[in-house]
Amino acid sequence: MTDRYIYEADIWDVMALPDDWNACIDLMDGDMIYHWQEDLPNEYNHLVSDMRFLSIAMDRIDVYFEYGPPLDESFILESLKNYPDITTYRWFRAIPLKWWYDRPHFVSELVKNNYASYKSSPKKLLKDKSYALNAASINGAILEFSPRVIRNDLDIATAALESNPFAIHFLTKAMQSKMDASLIGHCLKIAKGDKKELYKIKDKKVISNIFVSLMNCGPSAKNSKSYFHAPEVRRWRWPATADPLFIDNDVILYAFSINPELISYIQISHLDALCIRLIEMSSSNPFSQIKEIQSAQKILFDAYLDKTKDLDFANPFEITGHARIMCDLV
Repeated sequence: MTDRYIYEADIWDVMALPDDWNACIDLMDGDMIYHWQEDLPNEYNHLVSDMRFLSIAMDRIDVYFEYGPPLDESFILESLKNYPDITTYRWFRAIPLKWWYDRPHFVSELVKNNYASYKSSPKKLLKDKSYALNAASINGAILEFSPRVIRNDLDIATAALESNPFAIHFLTKAMQSKMDASLIGHCLKIAKGDKKELYKIKDKKVISNIFVSLMNCGPSAKNSKSYFHAPEVRRWRWPATADPLFIDNDVILYAFSINPELISYIQISHLDALCIRLIEMSSSNPFSQIKEIQSAQKILFDAYLDKTKDLDFANPFEITGHARIMCDLV
């Protein structure tokens, strides 16, 4: 019964979105409306200003903010985890120019949540050493979007490698020769997919940064196939999305064991699929990683409840029942 349920059940069926939410999402995803931000019928105006609705819509379909996302810091920071393109400049800046200069804490949080936001920085700031050094100390993968003069700065390069080993992909061999040999050796092993070297890392920030690099599937992680689940299959979406389901099961378990807060990168639509993978792992080898799997399942169970608690239409008892089965807690 349980085995059949986990493959046939769907969290979206359990939640049962309101009719107006479903209708609006269908319009946003359909061919009848090209510029949904300006052409949606007035009857849906109350939804497009509802951050809960927009978060669900982004989870369900490819939502493209042609005229920029809502200027809500919390919404941008949270959405950025899975949709790095949300800060990308299009017809005009998705984020007001003055925010980059006047809100340093916000910019730091952007880089922390997903380093890909850094590419939207004003060009003047990208060349600023203090700005780049701060960002590199948060997540060194920002070197992907940095000019050569920044990549060739020893202080910035060192900070980048210490915060994210994958940053080594963006340093020349000449630059690497000027740096600490043990740090370079460690980063090269990580970049080549050495799991034993990865499992030596106990720092929450570094593990989180590696996790985000793998989610983004950027150029720095292209030679690390051992870190990916079915690496030959890549579901490309537009706008570009960061997908944690492409990360290898063992790496996810290890990352969660170091930093359980990484669950914030798992969207509602990811929960069922990840739970099934953990159950299959446990079934295929019941004596391997038992504690790690059970710990991850508990984290996922809590996520089902936490990610739906603000949705007043969702029945908490039905969500709890579904979560217990999917997390093998029955």
